[in-house]
Amino acid sequence: MPTRLSPSWLALVAIAAVLSVLGLSATTVAESLPLSTPDNPVVTENALPGSDGWVLGANGQPVADDVGQQIKGYASATSVNLGEAVDLKVSVNPPQTFSAQVFRLGYYGGKGARLIETMADVPGIQQPACSPQPDTGLIECGWSTSLHVDVPSTWTSGVYLVLLTNAAGYQNYAQFVVRDDARHSALLFKQSVLTYQAYNNYPNDGQVGCKGTPATGKNLYDSQSSPVKTLTGTPRAVKVSFDRPYACTGGGSLLDPDWSWEGYFIRWAEMKGYDLTYTTDVDVSTNPQQLLGHRGLLSVGHDEYWTKQMFDGFEQARDQGVNIGFFGGNDVYWQSRLETSSSGVPARTLVVYKNTPNNSYSTLDPIADPTLRTVRFQDPPVNRPAQSLMGVSFLGSTDRSTLNADFVPQVGSGWPWDTAAVVVGSRFPGLVGYEADAYSCHYGPPANTGFALVGASPFTGSDKITGTSNAAAYTAPSGALVFAAGTMSWPWGLVDKADPRDPTRQSSLYDPALDRATVVVMDALAGIAPPPTLPPFRPDCTADISMGFEGAGVVGADGAMRSFGSVSLDTVTPVTGAQSARISNAGSYIDQPMTAVDAVTVDLSLRLNVAPAYAVRVAVVSSQITDVGNLMLNPVTGGVALRLRNGSPPIGNASQLLEVGRTYHVRLMQNRGTGTNGVLAAWVAPEGTDLGAPFAQTTTATFTGKADKVRLGSTSNSSTTPPVLDANIDSVHIVGGPAPASMTLPPSSPTGLTVGMSGTAVQLKWTDTATDEASYGVQRSTDGGTTWMTLATLPPATTTYLDSTVAASTTYTYQVLATNSNGPSAPAPAQSITTPAPPPAAPSGLVATPVSPSQTDLTWKDESNDETGFELQRASTNNFSAPITWALPAGTTSYSDASSEGVAWYRVRAVGASASAWSSVVLGARQADLTFEGGSLTGPLGATTVAGQVTLETAAPLVDSASARFRPGTTAPYLEQRLPTQAPETYVTLTFRVNALATGDTRIVQSLNGTGGTAPTTGSLWLKADGTLLLRNYNTTIGTGVKLLAGVTYRLALHQRRVSDGSILLEGFVTKAGQPFGTPFARTSSTPVPTTVDITTIRVGVMASTNTLDATADEIHIDSRFMPTT
Repeated sequence: MPTRLSPSWLALVAIAAVLSVLGLSATTVAESLPLSTPDNPVVTENALPGSDGWVLGANGQPVADDVGQQIKGYASATSVNLGEAVDLKVSVNPPQTFSAQVFRLGYYGGKGARLIETMADVPGIQQPACSPQPDTGLIECGWSTSLHVDVPSTWTSGVYLVLLTNAAGYQNYAQFVVRDDARHSALLFKQSVLTYQAYNNYPNDGQVGCKGTPATGKNLYDSQSSPVKTLTGTPRAVKVSFDRPYACTGGGSLLDPDWSWEGYFIRWAEMKGYDLTYTTDVDVSTNPQQLLGHRGLLSVGHDEYWTKQMFDGFEQARDQGVNIGFFGGNDVYWQSRLETSSSGVPARTLVVYKNTPNNSYSTLDPIADPTLRTVRFQDPPVNRPAQSLMGVSFLGSTDRSTLNADFVPQVGSGWPWDTAAVVVGSRFPGLVGYEADAYSCHYGPPANTGFALVGASPFTGSDKITGTSNAAAYTAPSGALVFAAGTMSWPWGLVDKADPRDPTRQSSLYDPALDRATVVVMDALAGIAPPPTLPPFRPDCTADISMGFEGAGVVGADGAMRSFGSVSLDTVTPVTGAQSARISNAGSYIDQPMTAVDAVTVDLSLRLNVAPAYAVRVAVVSSQITDVGNLMLNPVTGGVALRLRNGSPPIGNASQLLEVGRTYHVRLMQNRGTGTNGVLAAWVAPEGTDLGAPFAQTTTATFTGKADKVRLGSTSNSSTTPPVLDANIDSVHIVGGPAPASMTLPPSSPTGLTVGMSGTAVQLKWTDTATDEASYGVQRSTDGGTTWMTLATLPPATTTYLDSTVAASTTYTYQVLATNSNGPSAPAPAQSITTPAPPPAAPSGLVATPVSPSQTDLTWKDESNDETGFELQRASTNNFSAPITWALPAGTTSYSDASSEGVAWYRVRAVGASASAWSSVVLGARQADLTFEGGSLTGPLGATTVAGQVTLETAAPLVDSASARFRPGTTAPYLEQRLPTQAPETYVTLTFRVNALATGDTRIVQSLNGTGGTAPTTGSLWLKADGTLLLRNYNTTIGTGVKLLAGVTYRLALHQRRVSDGSILLEGFVTKAGQPFGTPFARTSSTPVPTTVDITTIRVGVMASTNTLDATADEIHIDSRFMPTT
């Protein structure tokens, strides 16, 4: 087992004054520095003479800035291995010579560094200015090489600082890491260069001295970037480059004058003589296998930006038994990517699109692979919280404006404090911040065989959210130890370091007890000491918060954690006790973050002082950045009601109306599910009465996030409809914890209840929103809802009921409830209906008497004495689609329709309190109109049936857009129209054109008496082979006929009437299209009728067994009284 040197090797070294950029003050603290061992280069290296010449301005020399750019530079690589070389890119303004001194950072007897090499009188040039790309904000300098630094194998792995000094005396830094890839040191220190670059806003050229906002420079933060907006719609960049200097002093986060963490830790660790080698984020990302060659890994200070490959590599190392120490806070937070530079060098560009817009789960990152999206590790689609690696998650920040909190070790609970003999009650002032972590119940612990929260420090962030920052340690199943300090500022307690925000608060943050405890942790990480035995972990993921507002303010004791807007204590008209919280404007609410819980119930007393004019969200439960269950106060007819929502979509029914000035007990319950079984429910009842069943609920919500915040008041805002709320809130109780094994809720209430008349019965319909109901109950009231009678108990999933027990002229109110073993649901909002009085008797004996082709007289018998009128309807079909309706006075028994040309069906009914049944339907004179303008040979404006080769002619129609064409074939092509009512008399007119004459005689119009193939034919029109049109009675020719010419369009007519003396009148007419009919070309009035049956069917086409005629027909009209004019 490797060892640090025992005390017998120690030599006490007086620590010299170190006037460094690290802020190290002179100290008299005596610390042990182990002497050299043959296998620990760190000890050998630190025994060499140190130098404080690395400190900027130590001799009164000016520090270059990003406005003057007197001297700036950067290394061509973040790290090099022993035996390799690195180029330095340097710019001087104006051009002049410069020197470069290479220092290695360490302890060196308190000097902080050792001078390794000096390169003097290097020719310098002014390199081109570096400008951001307009879309990504990327600033990539691409400067030429100024000098070449060879790294011999005799150097020791470490962080190397290059002090650049121009001929005018201005100074600045560049830096790189020297690796020793061949050496498997006990500990591998990873420098957080990705985070350095994320915050590097070079050039910070807004004002001299790096003050204010840069004019040009950009980093990954809006507030620290030049104002020009990028593709994010804000100033920040989404890409930053290593091919540029660090801003201001050039030291980056490593050597921030006040805020360095890694620099202090390097000094301390090398002072202690730990066996270290060094690497960077970039090296781990490109070669994560290097992590497996060490006992332990170190991440220190501010290590916020990681790539997926880094996370994978650390997880793999942990799972193969490599220990990990996180001596920082807000680590492993933003997933990042590394891309090749424009000059083709891999891993020189850091890509982080982040969540856009901020505080959302969306991103503009265009990469297709969701596992590589550059969002917070914990957010979708990555869903990989840092807690799964570190054991803690980011809690909050004091920014750099509020003093750090004290670190409170869990002394008495075991390792490392008891091992380090830290006394009970110890506190380490000023070490928690500026960013701190905590165990989060959102995620659960990593896989472990033991887990301990070894620090529990009360913490208030700059956002006024209070919590407990945690340091944690766990043993992975592989046996690896993982330690997380949970705060950036842990290293401040290891050296003489005053808090930069208040140096007078104490002379130093150094504490020997923390020093001893850190040695215990580091010894375990390095394999010097055996790993600790940690207890099983049982996190307390519960919440129990009460607010009675009886303290000094809305916020604080007996109040909320935070409040926003106009929230005050009401001592004049409190809801209960002596005080209540009064909400008195828009955007005014109390805010209570809490431990993340699976299930939460929020109870409160609510009194409206004024009815809100607009909808306002009065209570909301949040999960991280997502609002889940919430209650809206909605102005509705008659008052204000609560509405439960899942985010934005409403759930179930609105609550009862809330009266202004009355206090109500309101409850909101939320229980997360696993995808489709989340539960939301809401109750409201006047204070002092039973809450009863939820007025709205769901057991099928899709949210899976844990609840971690409750807001009460006016929590929504709109510039156009400000939801001003004037209300008092009191007796708030928030209880949360694990999800219960089963819910004991009644089923969800049915929604959307409607009632309407169906004949003389009342038809009820509703929506089944429940999944666990055993039955539905239908209740009816005749006194407006005071008393209810159960009409029926219906099976589950029923959504209709027909109440046929109602009386006429009576008002009924209905409600429907779902029921299961937990009781009934709240009813669907009640609906009322007044049944109509009995309808009048239907009229009878409707008769249609044609008077002319355009006029039909109608008569009927009035069978009622209490109608208020009649409705008479006419339609072109007997199903009365799209009818014309006439409203007629009571007592009317006749009507003359003067616009009845065409097919006209009629019906009439009486109207009173309700409408009677319709009379029987009657048909006017016109039996049928076949115009084929419906786009088909059958159906509306077509024939009843089609036989043979009949096609719809649209290329050369006779009239309008379509005609019927009869083509030669082996079967008879014709249209058959069955009359809706058989008629003793018919007028058949049609437009007809012979396209090509037949080789034989053919029948083209035929009347049939009766139905079926054996129905006798009476009148018909025949066309001979020579074009002669003949009139026939069955097969007897009447008259001599008239010749038709092929290609000429004619109008034909067949008139047939059966008379009472057993004879028949037959007439045939022909005229050219567009001309009126004259006298018939053939006529008979005494031909015997072969049947006593009236005409039932008309056929038009070619009625012959073999057809050779080609003809077209259109505008076929059949009338029972008049010769159609069209």
